[in-house]
Amino acid sequence: MGYNGTSIDDLSAVTGLGRGILYGAFGDKHALFLRALDSYNSDAPEVWRSALGGLGPALPMLERHVRDVAEGIIGDVERRGCMMAKIAAELSAVDEDVAERIAAVFRGLHVAVLRGLEALGKA
Repeated sequence: MGYNGTSIDDLSAVTGLGRGILYGAFGDKHALFLRALDSYNSDAPEVWRSALGGLGPALPMLERHVRDVAEGIIGDVERRGCMMAKIAAELSAVDEDVAERIAAVFRGLHVAVLRGLEALGKA
């Protein structure tokens, strides 16, 4: 369904909140969406950063991170997928707010992976 295929009425039906409450709390569908994306992006990357930045040998940390990501994908029996990846594909080219948020998350992941690789080189 995606962002463009979801209406305020859809969101109202799923949340049980009236349109007026949603508009009053968030202003519009886009603002609500950005809050949801920010919430998602604050949780998932933190897991990555802590997995890649822990104490101990770097190689097992990198291996564990790759395995955890793979297990998450395999365990997604509902095939909902990664919200960030889906949104990046759907909206990054046409929505500057989304593109900035997605880029920031990937920059953070890039730094975490680089630190892990640097630690591996020092081991």
